Amino acid sequence: MTAKTIVYLASAAILLIGSAFQPAYALGKLGHQLVCDLAYQALTPNAKSQVDNLLASLNKTERKRINQYNFAPKNSPITLGKACTWPDAIKKLDHYDKYKPWHYVNLGRGEQKLTHSTCQKDCITQAIPYHANLVTQGENAKQRNEALMFLGHWLGDIHQPLHVSFASDWGGNKTKIEAQDVKCSSMHWLWDECLLTRQTKHKKLAEQYQQMFNLLTKQLASTPNADMVKWQNASVIDWANESFAIARSPTTKYCQPNASQTCQERNLPVKLTSEELDLMSQQINLRMLMASVRLSHQLNTSFQ
Repeated sequence: MTAKTIVYLASAAILLIGSAFQPAYALGKLGHQLVCDLAYQALTPNAKSQVDNLLASLNKTERKRINQYNFAPKNSPITLGKACTWPDAIKKLDHYDKYKPWHYVNLGRGEQKLTHSTCQKDCITQAIPYHANLVTQGENAKQRNEALMFLGHWLGDIHQPLHVSFASDWGGNKTKIEAQDVKCSSMHWLWDECLLTRQTKHKKLAEQYQQMFNLLTKQLASTPNADMVKWQNASVIDWANESFAIARSPTTKYCQPNASQTCQERNLPVKLTSEELDLMSQQINLRMLMASVRLSHQLNTSFQ
């Protein structure tokens, strides 16, 4: 074993150990790729061309960073799906540290609904309109490119129910779960990743992606047009409230309401049956479809 190999393996081990103790902040790679690539398929020719031009203008450093984060060869083409994972790939860079709280929004345990005054700074409900504007109004290609990648990422995150929850348990990161044949050990991690990956027997991301992309494409094709129009017409606050309603739902087993409807923390670990996981998997699939429809609508409107 060469010295270079030893250094590489040691560095990889440190990264793996470190990541095990870091709370999850964003929908996983699979979810973000699915949302953004499904959205890309629904873009108008003009919007698709504009997105392609922006992605083509990414510099070598960011292209390499995105591919490395997605375990792809450094010179692989950058799809919108892979680009939407970029906000997770840059989290450890000091320059982007301020964006960490933009991945979610916290509420009090006694609150039952978000309003426009719930958060107006440093949260996902503020992040979406901010970067939606910069996609076309940014001062230069770099700013517009980053806005595109942030926007696609935020659409995935806001549709993950535990990104609209409570600060006291880090959005479900400290809510431990026990479920058969699921590696995820917290409620947040479950919704970020395992509700999607448990639907495929594949272990590699590329194979998981292809199977889930095919499944969601079929589901989207059978979705009534009236439903999609309704999704498109909803506001960002509506999107957040949809997620919050799922987080508070008794079937999710995250919130245990008392007589005053204040969400109390459940006794840990929360035990989940296969039937309960099946229902949640159906919910996350629907959330991914809704996110993709809303993202394509946003981009088509911006680039019309």
